[in-house]
Amino acid sequence: MRFGSPAAGARALTAAMLAVYVFGVALVVLWPTPVDAAARGLIQEVLSALHRAGLPDWFDYGLVESGANVVMFVPLGFLAALMLPSGLRWLTPAGAMVFSAAIEWCQQSFLPDRYASLQDVWVNTLGAALGTVLAYAWLERRNRRPVTG
Repeated sequence: MRFGSPAAGARALTAAMLAVYVFGVALVVLWPTPVDAAARGLIQEVLSALHRAGLPDWFDYGLVESGANVVMFVPLGFLAALMLPSGLRWLTPAGAMVFSAAIEWCQQSFLPDRYASLQDVWVNTLGAALGTVLAYAWLERRNRRPVTG
């Protein structure tokens, strides 16, 4: 791959997107107070109304929060998998697990208004694993497209 090639440009763009993403996640997870604190009451009210309308009780704030963690880590899995050589992409979820554990350790050690959770590590890892699967699917689809021109 030569400098200035389309592949080099795509790799640089992916690296930049990954760096911006990691910075954004760091802001969210290392903010002194939970970023959802202001919206928690509204989310609870909406869930209560939905429960009265028939939504099962197991669909609660904890599930919404866990789902948000899954979604938040999908881009990490996707972008990191694209950055790794093809033979190492499968390691992306393990790297995300280490990253997530480090986040939880920082929250526990340095942010008294935040709390560490092993569940967050698992759902973050699940999100990264889903992102990795999406990267594999995207690369497979891209590689199967006929080259024209």
